[in-house]
Amino acid sequence: MHSVEIRVTPLSAWLEGRVIDDGGEPVYAELVVLHAGLQSRQENKTATTQEDGTWKLNSLDPGPTHIRVFSARRSSSRVDVDLVPGKNPPLEIVLPRSTAGGDLTGTLSASTGAPPRGLVLLQSEDRTSPFRSLQWVGVPGEADASFGFLGLPAGRYTLSCIGLDGREYTPKSTSVSPPQVVQFSTSEIASVAPILDYQLRLLDAASGKVLDDEEMQCMRSCMGLWRQDPFPDRIPLGDVWFYGEQAPVDVVVGLPGFMPACVGFPEALRTAHREAGRVEIELRLHAGYGAALVVLDAEADRRVRLSHHDRRSGGFGSFGFAPTPLSGIPGAKIVSRGRVIGFSDKQGLALCSSDEPIEEFEVALDGWTTLTVEGFNGHAEDPCGLGYILMVRD
Repeated sequence: MHSVEIRVTPLSAWLEGRVIDDGGEPVYAELVVLHAGLQSRQENKTATTQEDGTWKLNSLDPGPTHIRVFSARRSSSRVDVDLVPGKNPPLEIVLPRSTAGGDLTGTLSASTGAPPRGLVLLQSEDRTSPFRSLQWVGVPGEADASFGFLGLPAGRYTLSCIGLDGREYTPKSTSVSPPQVVQFSTSEIASVAPILDYQLRLLDAASGKVLDDEEMQCMRSCMGLWRQDPFPDRIPLGDVWFYGEQAPVDVVVGLPGFMPACVGFPEALRTAHREAGRVEIELRLHAGYGAALVVLDAEADRRVRLSHHDRRSGGFGSFGFAPTPLSGIPGAKIVSRGRVIGFSDKQGLALCSSDEPIEEFEVALDGWTTLTVEGFNGHAEDPCGLGYILMVRD
């Protein structure tokens, strides 16, 4: 009898390791795998660390690979490895903790009239590590007029306030360093804001015909910060009522067979039709192929999600972000079949148009790499054409 030796050569690679801080303590982090030459349509492998900081990634493609590591209150890290089939040597990643600054807290106060109501915007003054966050103060039905951005890294920040009650608060903006308490105040009398029914009517730009909005989807931003809401969204103007008519809100609408369009507030309210507690805004859509893609900083997205995890698990304080508001990246080119079909504006929004269905596209932006695309997977699958593009710095 002859013995037969069977050897199985693994086709995929796997990698494991540990994420620690500069003191050797385990770090809760997320790892995202980017293969060299990644196209925007590929799915990325991800992993999160265990309590002891260990992690494992399986079923990876061999070859040059980039791994991005994200953690709350830390700068992201990039690790380059050349994976071989089978098990690879363990990888230890060190993420130094950012220098702690503290909390920025405060209140809105009014000396007369109704309780204060407004929006407070936080913006880092460090251009090399920018991020923004937003909180609303004096939510309808609640008396609390305080705000708080917690656990911020050291540095300078600009705090701005916009009144949603018809009053102007002072200071309009101020430059501060945490920890600090800031008060925005007003002596003006609030205007009574009635509860109105805001409606969006879609029209065919060519014929003026009212369009059926049953398949409509939308994306929204407030003060330039985008929320990643689940698709589809059936309440396009919900934020207008919630934030107030003075807040800069943008609503992007997509409908199959038409190019997406954006309507901005409060400008749109100047020509709105008002009658018996109802406010109707018209938005004209042009027939054709297009896409509305918001180019976002993925590092901010990861830090938001991870900081929320730390809050739930009893770890260090979160950044105090409102529900996943993300700041857009301007200047990105959207390229499909070798042709530029759109550019992202100062809010990160790229309204794209094409003479044929968009099925594949790439993002060209110096110093940035596409991490993933969420929402839009080409007109064949998502005829409304709305999506988010998450980018990471090279």
